[in-house]
Parts: sequence; C-alpha cells; structure tokens
Amino acid sequence: MGVSKVICHPRKSIIATASDDYTWKIWTVPNGELIMSGEGHKDWLSGLCFHPRGSHLATAGGDGTFKIWDFINASCQFTFSEHSQPIWSIDWHD
Repeated sequence: MGVSKVICHPRKSIIATASDDYTWKIWTVPNGELIMSGEGHKDWLSGLCFHPRGSHLATAGGDGTFKIWDFINASCQFTFSEHSQPIWSIDWHD
C-alpha cells in the first residue's frame, strides 16, 4: 500500500512512515531496519508527528481518529474519536 507521510525523529536517527495499510512504522536510518510498528486505525493514515521530545508519536487518518502512541510501553496511550470526517494532518504544540 502507499506511504502517505514520512517524518524524521527530532533527536535520533530514525524515521516514521504512515501508510494506506492502516499502520505506522519506525525505521532506522540509514540501514532501513524496521524497529517498531503500530496498528489500531480502521482506515488509511495521513497525519504523523513525533512529540518534540521524541517520546510519543501522534497519528491521524481516514477513520476520523487521532491516536497518541507511547514508545516506552509500545502501545496506544490515547484515542480521540470526536471527528466525523478524515483527519489529514496532525502536529504537536510545544
């Protein structure tokens, strides 16, 4: 499936991708090794953003939800589902 977004981590040599296959993935740079992925959205992903400190990842997409992922526990920490339409972009306020 298509990749809709690629972002760089603010402090480490890793990138994250958002995909039409409903998942996000984190890869090492420059080796391209998959080190983490997340499932939980029910449609494509288009929004993806690392927290400025690099401790969390925010994702958003076609299912109208956005999620906050916690790297320490490797799980979804929060799901916000009040939007009735797709969410195309997401960003952190620092």
